[in-house]
Amino acid sequence: MVRAVKFPRLALICLLLPLLLATGCQSAYMERKLGPFKRYYHVRVTNPRGELIADYISEGRVARTERGFVFKAVERTTHPPEQMNIRYPRARRIEVGGPNIVVARTQKPLWLYHLDGY
Repeated sequence: MVRAVKFPRLALICLLLPLLLATGCQSAYMERKLGPFKRYYHVRVTNPRGELIADYISEGRVARTERGFVFKAVERTTHPPEQMNIRYPRARRIEVGGPNIVVARTQKPLWLYHLDGY
């Protein structure tokens, strides 16, 4: 005759609790330290008439300051009369001020994927 072994609930909780805590710490560590988990934002600056001045793509968070916003830009596109697209592969700290600034989430630019070797 075979007897089933029953674990008390407390023993089961004691076995599973370290596993749950370890996975949470590991994912938070990976999100902070590794590059592929960075968030990207699109920052659009316009004048009071609504005409585009510049578009930025930032790596990491966009912080509000007294003058406007501070972030690490990886790409900047200026608009007419002469349109230029400037890329900063190592990210450049930028402070932007203006009457109308819109910040929205976006995806990582394709050229950064190619630099990373994906």
